[in-house]
Amino acid sequence: MEGAITDKTTALCRAQPDMKTLELIISLPLLLTGAYLFFLTATVLIRRQSKFSSRNRKCRSLIVVVPAHNEESVITKCLSSIKMADQEGISLQLAVIADNCEDATVERSLALADLVWERVDPDKKGKGHAIQAFLRKHQDRVTCHDLIIFLDADTIVQTDYFMRIVRSYESQSWRVAQTFYDVENVTDHWRTKVATLALSVSHYLRPLARSLLGGSAGLKGNGMVFSSELILQTGWESHSIVEDMEQSINLARDGHSIAYVKDARCLAEMPMDRKSSSSQRRRWEQGRWLTIKHHVPRLLLEGIKKRSWLMIECCLDLIFPPMSLIVMLAIPSLMLGWVFGWVIPVSAIFFLTSLALAIGISVSLSHGFQQLCSSLLLLPIYLFEKICFYLSWLKKGTAIKEWIRTGRNAEHLS
Repeated sequence: MEGAITDKTTALCRAQPDMKTLELIISLPLLLTGAYLFFLTATVLIRRQSKFSSRNRKCRSLIVVVPAHNEESVITKCLSSIKMADQEGISLQLAVIADNCEDATVERSLALADLVWERVDPDKKGKGHAIQAFLRKHQDRVTCHDLIIFLDADTIVQTDYFMRIVRSYESQSWRVAQTFYDVENVTDHWRTKVATLALSVSHYLRPLARSLLGGSAGLKGNGMVFSSELILQTGWESHSIVEDMEQSINLARDGHSIAYVKDARCLAEMPMDRKSSSSQRRRWEQGRWLTIKHHVPRLLLEGIKKRSWLMIECCLDLIFPPMSLIVMLAIPSLMLGWVFGWVIPVSAIFFLTSLALAIGISVSLSHGFQQLCSSLLLLPIYLFEKICFYLSWLKKGTAIKEWIRTGRNAEHLS
């Protein structure tokens, strides 16, 4: 009898460290991501001054480059928006890269653009290759302008978009910047409404806070602004399926901090159908994981060795997990975590509270309180679809080896 009691006591003692380890494994991601989100939100609310010093300089000319691959359904709307934007006091040239096009993109672009450059290279598809080839082919043309701005073909700009970029450039010392990449078709579908919530955090709150903290806002692939001098100096050597992330890393490695121009807003349509939405999401997520795998360890070591906050902060942002994955961990932890004690559920409550604050503040600042209320009710549906996406992605495990164009809503409606 005594032997049996002793065996049970020994088993319980051995199980206790395992329970503590499980608590740590579950609670640590919740606490770290919650703390990071809370810190970024507090930074946006408290700090107002950018780290970029004041500078008095003039910007007299811009070149806007629109890479386009089979974009006949949206290119006219994009170019018309650019042409109608306020350009008072500046010279603006509009260029289209017709990249491996097989439709009427070229013909429709010729009616509005100052330059339409046809590029045919089936072995090198994607925005990164297109931009690199354009810079090499038209170096003299780029040199003639103070700034070069890259916009996607499904994008429109607000009327004062270019004037806000110019005012920021003339008053601050940055050489590369990211503007606010927002959703155009917010009210068209429940997916686009909820995408507004997600992008308000990733495209507004996080880059703004990172810039205020002395880090780099990061490039988002659309609405990217470079001084002509810098883009010709660094070139564009990023050709992965997430070329913007790769280019952000290259810039951080070279010591160039990316500013954030929050008042300059470009708006792109988000996919409404499930297939296009999943394809876009899959490309983003897989590209992000590959970027972490191939770049973050070396970048982090270089940053520590050089004592570069810019490089270290870039790594921290890259390894920050998708919020839906942490929500997948937080919800069952909140419901079942009390079985293991108070640490796990309290960690889950902390994370969910930080996430709610981040979403609430970012959407309220970028879109207003009304938009926040109308989109929040759809959040559970979005999270459910996102969870299904991750489970499907993990199950299939098929790698995307090359850039895949996201289908446009106009194509599905026609």
